[in-house]
Amino acid sequence: MALIVCALDKSVHDREAFHCGNPDLDEFLRTKAAKHQSQRISRTFVLVSEDACDRILGYYTLSNCQIGRESLSEDSAKSLPRHPIPAVMLGRLAVSSSEQGKSLGTWLLMDALKRTVLVGLQSGVFALVVDAADAKAGDFYRRHGFIAIADRPLTLYLPLETGLRALGR
Repeated sequence: MALIVCALDKSVHDREAFHCGNPDLDEFLRTKAAKHQSQRISRTFVLVSEDACDRILGYYTLSNCQIGRESLSEDSAKSLPRHPIPAVMLGRLAVSSSEQGKSLGTWLLMDALKRTVLVGLQSGVFALVVDAADAKAGDFYRRHGFIAIADRPLTLYLPLETGLRALGR
């Protein structure tokens, strides 16, 4: 089964059939993702198979954000300017309940990282930031090299330099 990550297209992708076990993530995809995309608030990317491109296996969202230098680890912050630092926010990441345990979350995360690197070639991006939904999600991101922001253990960031190394660049 060949997998593809593409931008959400409400005329193609079946948002109603997606269930990941988190009602908030399911509801976002059904009712807000397309609207936010049309308003240019965030972009939603869906994972589908070539065989059934309407069935969403997983998704994530990206938007722009800033993080305060004081929120970063001492090691990350020492050479940065004192004003807010540009970043990309990985707002949501979810895998269909029927597809969990197949490393698709990692697949989606790596795709988000690649897209963040592309943005970083055109504009300033220091890190990929995520607000983990819970401790289990936080552990997932930590396993992939994300660092917790000071005083907010479920808000984590991955410096783009670390991401580039992870991608072999």
